[in-house]
Amino acid sequence: MKEPFSRQGESVVVSLPKTQRDVIKQSMLLVAQIAASGGQEAWRLSPPLYDDPLLEAEEAVKGTESGIGDIVTRLRMGEGMLDESALSLRESDELATLLNYCRLVLSEAQTSISEAKLTPKFAEDLYNFLGYLLSSLLEALMSDLG
Repeated sequence: MKEPFSRQGESVVVSLPKTQRDVIKQSMLLVAQIAASGGQEAWRLSPPLYDDPLLEAEEAVKGTESGIGDIVTRLRMGEGMLDESALSLRESDELATLLNYCRLVLSEAQTSISEAKLTPKFAEDLYNFLGYLLSSLLEALMSDLG
C-alpha cells in the first residue's frame, strides 16, 4: 500500500485518493464546528494552564478563548491544502498541526459528544484514521533528517 505522504526534496507529495481527502476536509470542518460551538470537547485545544482558578481566569481574560478561535479559522482554511498534489514543508507542518488538533478534539468527543452524526465509534474510527495520516506525514517530514 502506498503511503499517503512522501518527501520529495523540499516538498511533501500527497498521494491520497479523493475520498480520503474529502474525509479529512469534512473532519476539519466538523472539528472546527465543534470547537466553535464552545462545547467541552474543545478544551483539548486550549487546556488549562494552572491549578489555580484565579490564575486560569486571568489567562482566559488575556485571550485564551481567541486561541481557540484562531484554531477554528486555521481548520476551516486548512482543508484547502488537501487540494494540492504537493505541499511545502511549511504547509506540511501546518497540516500535521491541524490533523493533531482534529485528533485532540475527537479523543474527547469519543466519550462526551452526544450529537447523532458523531457516534463514539465513528469518532474513534476517524481518530484512528487521522492518526495514521499524521504518522505518515511526520515520517515524510523527518525522512531527510537522518
